[in-house]
Amino acid sequence: DVIQCVKMVKKHNHCVPFQCFDRVLDQLIKLNSPAVVVWDFYVEILGCGYPPKLCNFNILMNRFCKEWKVKEAKLVFDEISRSGLRPTIVSYNTLINGYCKCGNLDEGFRLKRVMEENRLVPDVFTYSALVNGLCKDGRMDDANQVFDEMSSKGLVANDVIYTTLLNGFCKNGKVSLAMELYGRMLMKGVKPDLIMYNTLINVLCKSGNIIEAKNLIDEMSMKGLKADKITYTTLIDGCCKEGNLDAALKIRKQMMREGIELDNVAYT
Repeated sequence: DVIQCVKMVKKHNHCVPFQCFDRVLDQLIKLNSPAVVVWDFYVEILGCGYPPKLCNFNILMNRFCKEWKVKEAKLVFDEISRSGLRPTIVSYNTLINGYCKCGNLDEGFRLKRVMEENRLVPDVFTYSALVNGLCKDGRMDDANQVFDEMSSKGLVANDVIYTTLLNGFCKNGKVSLAMELYGRMLMKGVKPDLIMYNTLINVLCKSGNIIEAKNLIDEMSMKGLKADKITYTTLIDGCCKEGNLDAALKIRKQMMREGIELDNVAYT
């Protein structure tokens, strides 16, 4: 209704204060309105002389990417330059992440090159998006190369990148590489979280390394992290597949002592 009112005012050649545009745009964003609705309104108010703001373009790109509408996000990106603004690293990262999540890695890497040509230096978030896309595509060698490139430029990987790589190695059955990366990560002073531990425990159990998986659980405990339902269920599954039912039942008892309820997966 508010948008229609704005259109009516504009139709009758009345001026709408920019503050009014700000409030409507702000509400559309806060209410999680569909990206296309917000974008259409934004284009309309730009036509009324509303000054373009880079933050609004970035928000709209991010919204389109979350809705898996990367083509529309690219249109927003192109409009930044046409509006006399210069895309920032946030603008590029948003679109690169969108392309990578949709599996269009070629376009993601092309944008990285364009960004560098425009004298913008890729940051950890740029590399994180690319590594994540490569891991999802099973291209672990390429993901490792991108990771090495990032490290060679003095950028410090965060736990998100490490978890992504570890998960990728694990899913592709490269247990030794996963554990090697884990060791390098510890040497860099990065503290693993519960998700990272569960990822490693999962791959160790699937590869039959139950003892190493248990050692990781002990390590977790020493570092103040408490094993959760996923941790124990993964270990139960590993023990059962190895035929060690006694160990699996002991884990079940430990879960009960700690007040962790078994779910259908664990019982199965």
